[in-house]
Amino acid sequence: MKLLCALFILLSTTIFFSCDNNGSNKNFQPGATGKAGELLLVVDENKWESAVGDSLRAVLKQEVQVLPQKEPMFTVVNIPNAAFSSLFQPHRNIVRVKINKST
Repeated sequence: MKLLCALFILLSTTIFFSCDNNGSNKNFQPGATGKAGELLLVVDENKWESAVGDSLRAVLKQEVQVLPQKEPMFTVVNIPNAAFSSLFQPHRNIVRVKINKST
């Protein structure tokens, strides 16, 4: 019985002292932000106002066919590349548009 108590105390002490958390867990990932169905579109302002932006809006804001009321597929939020920072990175749905000038 003494051996069992000693083992229990040793195990409890080991578990208690192994949980050293200083509040900085490197593996912690923050939760996603943004509503379901909201799409963060990162594109330059001049591209957003051109035919590229018109095409993106036409595709992403088309109506969902199976719903009884008219509703767009996504709620599109436009952010310029210069404004995209770590504040927006945990957003749920992000599309970054980069256009290659060589084609």
